[in-house]
Amino acid sequence: NFKDFNFVGIHSNTDEPFDFAQDHFKQAGFPFPVIRDQNAKYANLFGAVKTPHVFVLNQHGTEILFQGGVDNSRISQLADKHYLQLALEVIREKKQPDPKQVRTLGCAIKR
Repeated sequence: NFKDFNFVGIHSNTDEPFDFAQDHFKQAGFPFPVIRDQNAKYANLFGAVKTPHVFVLNQHGTEILFQGGVDNSRISQLADKHYLQLALEVIREKKQPDPKQVRTLGCAIKR
């Protein structure tokens, strides 16, 4: 349960229609908004390389507390390490995730 956090999806692939991405996220059941990243502006700003590439920011948006992959498998059902979940649990306890950055799996963001 991560109600303490706000989530937003950012669709940065320039080779996919935005409607396609929104349909994908809706079908996946993600309960957060997805915004279009025109010309991969945010992907470039944060240095995102693959999708999904997660960034957890502090409450002021001024510091990246954690970044990288959601888990350790390209097929999430096969993952045995859930990096994002672990990082959020630690951050909720007002501690720093360790590691702060993990490998990002997925498809390269098309710029």
